[in-house]
Amino acid sequence: MRIWQLFLIAALLWVPTAVFSPPTRQQELRVLISARNMLESGNFHRPEFQNQPRFRKPPMAYWMAAGGMALTGNRNAAWAGRFLFILSSMLAIFLLTRISGPSGFHTALIALFSFGFIRYAPLAETDMIQITGILLFFYAWQRQASCLAGLGISFACLSKGPAGILIPILCLLILLRFYRPDKKFILAVILIPLLLIGGWILYLMNELSGLDQMQKDLNATFINSDHNNPWYYYFYTLPLMMIPGGLLIFWRGNKKEQSSPIEIRTAMAWLCVTLVLLMVTVSKQRHYALLLMPPAAWLIGMRIQSHKIQESWVFISMATMIGLGIAGYEANTEDHLHAKFLKEARPFIQEAPTLHVVGINSAIFDFHLGRHVENTTDARAAYQRAEPGDAVIIIQPVRASLPDAEPLLSHSDGVWERTLYHKQLSNSNLDTRTSKRE
Repeated sequence: MRIWQLFLIAALLWVPTAVFSPPTRQQELRVLISARNMLESGNFHRPEFQNQPRFRKPPMAYWMAAGGMALTGNRNAAWAGRFLFILSSMLAIFLLTRISGPSGFHTALIALFSFGFIRYAPLAETDMIQITGILLFFYAWQRQASCLAGLGISFACLSKGPAGILIPILCLLILLRFYRPDKKFILAVILIPLLLIGGWILYLMNELSGLDQMQKDLNATFINSDHNNPWYYYFYTLPLMMIPGGLLIFWRGNKKEQSSPIEIRTAMAWLCVTLVLLMVTVSKQRHYALLLMPPAAWLIGMRIQSHKIQESWVFISMATMIGLGIAGYEANTEDHLHAKFLKEARPFIQEAPTLHVVGINSAIFDFHLGRHVENTTDARAAYQRAEPGDAVIIIQPVRASLPDAEPLLSHSDGVWERTLYHKQLSNSNLDTRTSKRE
């Protein structure tokens, strides 16, 4: 199997999700909306989300999403913001192949055919790009490319935070007995991140809420979190994230073809350091387990590396079917129907002074409607609070109580009721405005 075939498999697995899946996760919506605001304001050093500065996460994800939108010339489509993230994920696959040596293609296929990579790699989120930075460090470490190693750590840390520094540095310290990097390498690994990451921290110190927001995010991760899962959470989450590719751990390879001890030590150190860091972190979430997947896939790849991949096109066919299945599923989910309704509603609310929303989270409205919104949880209260000329969009289950008014736009699929109201002084004004738009 060749690297271009791996890229083809990755494209078949990820592109359908990137193109057809509307953004629904709050993490991705914050990135896409902040990136769009960057392009609209021309300010690339001060991310904003819903009229508030957004410094709780490092800026790399915002810059990448904004770069994808700028390159594609589209600020309103999720696939545009995801464009550079898919390229980053493909770079991660390439680096994983090179790091893993003789078991490289097996390792890459295990990672590709896993729930974790299929689910998160196409999204404009921070986890996968941090993995790319960590992989770049290990790739540079093996080749003693000092500047590249420092850039990898910097990219990883500016993508999501402290794990981008802690995982590489702790692994380096543990494996110093087996790897003997020269002084130039160690100096670059220290100085380059110090300059790049330190520069961002210095900038935050001059922002009114910069350090305060960063502190809140660190507290939510390491001290006081809403995601308090048990310490052994990743012992069952990682196997679930690696289905189905990870099931190859049960394949018995040829014992005559063993991996070198240094490869096994590196993968084990990488996995154990990451696992311990995640276990002691207070906040424990499913997508954090992505950090464990590259070394876990490498260990499984070394176990089965004697198995010959003779029919690589079988894997490509499998990827095609999975990709098409994902695309077909996404086209019929409630999230896709919500997004379709909001796009239809967009022309009707352009002139409304205020947009009141009820139902799904406000970031989804913000992204698809291209404007900030006023949130409330009650449909009747939202309509009563609205001033004449305001618009009200409600997306709730059909059993919900709706205002006693004629909707301007309505859609129901038997489970969800989606309605758009435009509050007018009288019904005649409503009819006039509707006829003008038609």
